[in-house]
Formats: sequence, structure tokens, C-alpha cells
Amino acid sequence: MIDDSLTEFEKNIERIIGTKKYVNPRLYIYQMEEKIPESPIKYIVISDSEKEAIDLVEKDCFRQELIEWRVQKIGIAADNYYGPAIIMKGV
Repeated sequence: MIDDSLTEFEKNIERIIGTKKYVNPRLYIYQMEEKIPESPIKYIVISDSEKEAIDLVEKDCFRQELIEWRVQKIGIAADNYYGPAIIMKGV
């Protein structure tokens, strides 16, 4: 199993030295929805993993309590995305 801190370190090095523009990682499109029945927060995220998508959304979300997410992979990002991004946010 790969250590998450090593993976994060590698991503930071790639970003700092600019090699990311020469490498085209496979990024997926995730639909994420808060697991509550009334007015859930919804996101569309591009990321290389479900875990990274959840981490990105949790950094964007300003609630203090723990949020459970329903995550569904809905496609592959075909445009020139080189890292994780929130594409859409809705309430």
C-alpha cells in the first residue's frame, strides 16, 4: 500500500517543478452529494481518486460537523485538466 504522505509529496514536487504540464494523468468526474434528505450540498469534481475528491470538497465546505458523502464516478475528464478541481457546487 502506498503511503498517502508520499503521494502528496510527489504531487507537490510535480507542481513546483512544473512537470505536471508534461504528464496527463487520468482524471475522473465524480458527482458528490451530502447524505441528508433535505437540501443536500452537491458537487461535481474532477479528481484522480474518490478520496482526493472527498478531501477537496471537505476543504471547500465550511460546516463544522462531519459530513457523509454519496460519491458516484460518472465519467473521465477529457479536457486538459492537470489536477483536481471543483467544477460545480450547488445547494
